[in-house]
Amino acid sequence: VHFWLLTAMALLMSTGMTGVVIHCVPLLRDHGLDPDAAARIAGLIGLASVAGRITVGGLLDRQPATRVAVGIFSLAALGILVLRAGMVPAVAALAIGLAYGAEIDLLAYLSARYFGCASFSSIYGWQYSIFAVGSGFSPWWIGKLYELNGGYGLPLLLCAGLAGGAAMLALWLGTFGPVRASAP
Repeated sequence: VHFWLLTAMALLMSTGMTGVVIHCVPLLRDHGLDPDAAARIAGLIGLASVAGRITVGGLLDRQPATRVAVGIFSLAALGILVLRAGMVPAVAALAIGLAYGAEIDLLAYLSARYFGCASFSSIYGWQYSIFAVGSGFSPWWIGKLYELNGGYGLPLLLCAGLAGGAAMLALWLGTFGPVRASAP
């Protein structure tokens, strides 16, 4: 069950987040920002993603992993909704960036903890492959929805739903047992 929950979480988060990051500048331009302001705000995503990687590591040392996952994925959904509403785009970019930096590190941590070191490479390789599929698909489908709807409203709503769905799945993960150093 954990394997499929992590697989679904990887797909939902990468599909919900990557396209938002890639479409950030045109999206902000649609909200009326000039190119320089849109680029500066998009740059905040990159800076916040570095902070997200560091922050998630510290949180995982101190908090249950499922709580951290729910918080990170919920932060992503909230940031996307704030971006959709056009309210405080810099705050939205920071929230999205923090989650964007944390998501793949969180997936690696959860894979290692649920399945141990002996299985880590094959399981995480699968999880990362699914993550990459979502990351590759995301910009395309957001662009298609933009063309069909004439705006980013629907794609952003769907992306927030995907991130929220990942948060809901994280609630079902439960606790993990002791870490296995080798195969049984």
